[in-house]
Amino acid sequence: MKNLFLWVPCLVALNVYGQNQYAGVTGGILLSNNNIRNSQNLDDRSAFAGGLTYTFHFNERLTFGADRLYLQRGFRDDIYFTDQSGYVEEEKLFRFNFDYVAVPLKVGYNFGQQLYGFVNVGVMPSFLDQSVIKSETFDANGKQTDSDEFSNIS
Repeated sequence: MKNLFLWVPCLVALNVYGQNQYAGVTGGILLSNNNIRNSQNLDDRSAFAGGLTYTFHFNERLTFGADRLYLQRGFRDDIYFTDQSGYVEEEKLFRFNFDYVAVPLKVGYNFGQQLYGFVNVGVMPSFLDQSVIKSETFDANGKQTDSDEFSNIS
């Protein structure tokens, strides 16, 4: 009887035809920026991006996937206030931070035998979770004179 309980799970496991559902964790660093006309001092924000991923294989070639991701985006802008002769009197540094929850939905096509490849196409609805604008003011000597923070601006 003891041997029967050991062999039954092995026989059931050998009867599996293939895996068609994949779930996992994804993450990394996201660089984001903003294109604003006539602005030359914009810098990237490097931040975390990650979440859960799920893919279902309908057959050998066709897949469907859905993810739930947390994305941090934004940029930094420096504004310089000068006098009439062009001497910098004050510098104001703005950090624009936007955090999103995104739900990408995608359809994919897999191809190849020796060399495997795939193409995914989809949409990515994103929902703003938090927005923060930080402002720091510096005098001509580089000393910080003021700091403000505004949260959940929409």
